[in-house]
Amino acid sequence: MNRPAPNLEYVLHQIWTQQYVTISLLLITLAVGIFRYKKLEIPERIIVWNVLLGLLTEILAIYVGFYLNINNNYCYNPFIIISFILYLLYYKNLEIQLPFWILLALLAVSSGIAYYFEGWANLSKHTFLTGSCIIIISVFYYFSDLLKRKQVFHLFKSPSFLISCGVLVYHIGILPFVFFMEHIDFSIEINDTVLMLLNLIINLFLISAFICSNRKNLSNY
Repeated sequence: MNRPAPNLEYVLHQIWTQQYVTISLLLITLAVGIFRYKKLEIPERIIVWNVLLGLLTEILAIYVGFYLNINNNYCYNPFIIISFILYLLYYKNLEIQLPFWILLALLAVSSGIAYYFEGWANLSKHTFLTGSCIIIISVFYYFSDLLKRKQVFHLFKSPSFLISCGVLVYHIGILPFVFFMEHIDFSIEINDTVLMLLNLIINLFLISAFICSNRKNLSNY
């Protein structure tokens, strides 16, 4: 039995609500990052720039999509790729044994193939799935390095650990959602709830990481 299609006014309300929550979270996270910027290590500063990029992308997407009535996927597709590259640079700057160039090449090849066949007009599910898997792999390299260094004390005061937890929860949570969205007819409520919850989780972890970061520490771990 097919679910009746929601009316346009309701759909627009839900989209605006999600955008409002996302932008509000990014603004708060960015404000904390800027306030603490001088005390952040180089890796955490990369995350601040990523948050700024995400905020500008959301604002631009609203302007392009709602006011200019143009497909705003042209805003999101470049952001997806740049954001994944910034996360790779973040883990590279942690000086862990990460196959950075291999993962970067995998992302580049996947993005090139996806956009060659899919174009830029549609959000590239394959690029997002590949990038998420790459980030999850990077997080596990980081956790593995932690175990090798036997640095498992006071982890919740470690910015890199907090950031990695937030990134891991976000991408593990969104991977199955993105993968099955073409096969399962998710309702607008489920779609918005999942995205807002995952955005809330990752931003709370990032804020905690920025607050915990202290340049007096000799190690980012």
